[in-house]
Amino acid sequence: MAKFIDRKSVEIIEGLKSAPYYKKQGLVMARKGIVGEKIQTLLANGNFETSNIVKKETDWIITNPDMETYILDGKKFEQRYEPTEVAGQYQSRGYSRIMKNPYEEDIEILASWGSPQFGDANCYFADVCDMNGENREGEPYFLGAEEFINTYAKGLVSK
Repeated sequence: MAKFIDRKSVEIIEGLKSAPYYKKQGLVMARKGIVGEKIQTLLANGNFETSNIVKKETDWIITNPDMETYILDGKKFEQRYEPTEVAGQYQSRGYSRIMKNPYEEDIEILASWGSPQFGDANCYFADVCDMNGENREGEPYFLGAEEFINTYAKGLVSK
């Protein structure tokens, strides 16, 4: 059973404050969600991470290169992604402060969207920030280890 962690605990917030920040790399596929549509997020290793429901007509469903699928509200989507020349394909323009799971065991948080989010001993905590590593959103979430390596690791901005 996963250990429940307060994602806004001093340990997590302070750890992310000094964590390296990365630029999200790669292209994603995205589409507008349908109100009431349920999305289950599975990681590349097959582990269930979380679920969420499209709540507004402006919500978007994002699919990362590793096929991880999740929901993002319209305002955040417009801030973090820009369209490419390919229909439905978007380039990320986001940055995040990211740190390894300090508990080194399977953990669970209550995510900002109100559902449990599960991470294993190798997962990472992340919090969106600006291109200078500042102005964090204060809404920590998990990244699977493979998703981090394939989506962020090549885009290291600072140490």
